[in-house]
Amino acid sequence: MSKRLNKLFFSFLAFLVIFIYIFNPYTKIGPLLYFLSPIFIFCFYYKFKYLGKEVLLSLFLLVLISLVGVISSLYHDIFQLNHFKISFSIVLSVFISYVLSVYYFKKGYTLNDLVYFITLASAANAIIVICEVLYPAFRGYIESFLVDSGNRDWATGIRYRGLASSGGAGLSLMAPITFIAALHLYKEKYIGIMKLGTFVIITLAATFYTGRSGLILVPLVLLLYIVFTIKKHVLSVSTFFIVFSSCFVLYVDEIKDFLILALGQGLFDYSVGFMFRGGDGLADEGTISTIFRFLKVVPYTFPEVIVGYGFYGGSDFYPWTDSGYSRMLLSVGWVLGISYYLIFFFPYRNIVKIYPFLLLSMAIVLLIAEAKEPFIFSGYASRVFLFLLVATLVKSNFEYSNLDKSRMVK
Repeated sequence: MSKRLNKLFFSFLAFLVIFIYIFNPYTKIGPLLYFLSPIFIFCFYYKFKYLGKEVLLSLFLLVLISLVGVISSLYHDIFQLNHFKISFSIVLSVFISYVLSVYYFKKGYTLNDLVYFITLASAANAIIVICEVLYPAFRGYIESFLVDSGNRDWATGIRYRGLASSGGAGLSLMAPITFIAALHLYKEKYIGIMKLGTFVIITLAATFYTGRSGLILVPLVLLLYIVFTIKKHVLSVSTFFIVFSSCFVLYVDEIKDFLILALGQGLFDYSVGFMFRGGDGLADEGTISTIFRFLKVVPYTFPEVIVGYGFYGGSDFYPWTDSGYSRMLLSVGWVLGISYYLIFFFPYRNIVKIYPFLLLSMAIVLLIAEAKEPFIFSGYASRVFLFLLVATLVKSNFEYSNLDKSRMVK
C-alpha cells in the first residue's frame, strides 16, 4: 500500500511540476517557473550524458546568432534584448526539460507517462477556465492571486486564461497541441476512447473562451492523424470522417443556433462565426489578412538583408509585424534567420521516427502558427514541444546507455 501511495505522490508531483513548467502562473509572489529554474544546475550532476554535444552546440549557436540581433539593434538605434532573451529561455527550457526527463526516467516513468501528465495539465487548466466562465466568484478568487496580464473581456468571454500567465492565441494553441498528445496516447493504447473524448471536449470547450487561433488549427490535427494512421485505421477513420462531415452539413443551422445559445452572439462571432460563412468568412476574417500583411514585412535593403535591424518586437518599428518569421528576419537577416530555425531543429532530426505523429504533428502546427506570432520559440505550446523533443532524445540515449551497460555485464 505504501508503495502505491508513494507512486501516487510522485505522479502528482510530476503533474504539478509539468503544469508549472508549461503554464508558468504569474502569481503575486512572482512567476512560478522562476522557482523551477534553479533545477537546471542538476544538468552538471547528470553531466549532460543523455543530452549530447549536438544539442549543446546548437544552443550556443542560437545564443550567438541572437547576439548579432542585439548588435544590429544598437546600430539601428532600437536597442533591445528580446531575441537574446528568447534564446536564453530556450537554453533554460532545454536544461529544465533534460533534468526532469532524466529524473522521471530514472524513477521508472515512460515517455507516454510524461505525455499523459502534459495532457492532464492542459485539461486541468481548461477545467479552471470553464469554471471561471460558469462561476464569476471562482474567477475572482483565481485572479486575486494572479498578476494582471493580457487583454481580457469578461463580458463577452474573450481571452480567459485559467492559471496560465495569459490568454489569447498562445493559450488557444494548446488545443491542437493537447489533441495531438491525447491522440498519440490513444494510438499507443495508453488511454481509451472515453478518456480521449473527455480530453477533447474539455479542451475544445475552454478554447472558445481563450482564443480562436487554436480552433482554426484543430481540423489540421485530425487530418494529420488520418495521414499518420490511415494504414492501420483506414476503415474506422474514414467512417468517423464521413459521419462527422455528414452530420455537420445536415445540421449546420442547428449547430450554429446551439453555439450562439451556449456562447452568446458576441463570443460566437469572435471565435467561430467566420467558419460558418465558408470561403467568404475566411476571407473576411481579420486574422488571416493580417497574417499575410505581417509576413510581407521583411528586410529588403543592404546591409539589413544580411544582419537585419535587430527588431524582435521589443520596441517601436514601422511597419509593425507580429509574425515570428518576419521578426526573425528583421532581427538577424535572411541567412542567419533561416539558420536559426535549422539549428534549432537539427539535433532532433533522428528522433522524430520514434514518435512521428506526436513530434512531427506538433512541429507542423507550430510552424504554421509561427506565421502569426513567434510560437516556436516561446509560449506554452513551445515549452511542451521542446520538453517532448528533449525527453524523446533522453529516452533514446537512456535506453542505449542501459543496453550498453547490460552488454558490459555479460
